[in-house]
Amino acid sequence: MAKRNRRYVDDPYIELDNYGREILESEEYRRLLNYRQHHSSTTFLHSVYVTLRALSYAHEHCLKVDVEALVKMCLLHDYFLYDWHVKPHPKHHATGHPLRAAENAKRDFDVDDFVIEGIKTHMWPVAIKRIPSSREAWILTYADKCVTVNEVFGRKQKFQKEKLHQILVERREKALIERIIQRRAIKE
Repeated sequence: MAKRNRRYVDDPYIELDNYGREILESEEYRRLLNYRQHHSSTTFLHSVYVTLRALSYAHEHCLKVDVEALVKMCLLHDYFLYDWHVKPHPKHHATGHPLRAAENAKRDFDVDDFVIEGIKTHMWPVAIKRIPSSREAWILTYADKCVTVNEVFGRKQKFQKEKLHQILVERREKALIERIIQRRAIKE
């Protein structure tokens, strides 16, 4: 495997905008606004929160990571494109959805095998045999668990929609989040 271009994370919101813009603005990805994740969060919002949590963790702990790969990994980790609350859905969702998400990510976006491997292993230890093998994959796994616990127990996320919207609007003159919010209100 090729050596990764690792560096320290700057502002998590700017990193999300820089490396996630193409994914977040795509029609395919916006389909995640239609799927409920945990409690009242959409899969879209869950994935954005996981990305921000992962970037913040790397930033706070001064970890060098492949920032672009981490952003893509986090945004696409639950890109399985169905509502797992509605039956019928694929059997063994908890352990099988990472493989479906990886297939869909590879089909719809420009991602390498490093990103795909991180997506496939994010459900460790539930999927006990798929162990994260990179620093970025471990950070994704950790961030996903943190965000999920907050969603399941109805706790506010550290990253609020309003703050995310405000910062991205200031940085990109109302480009990313505002267009998405105009097309469909994000329900929490």
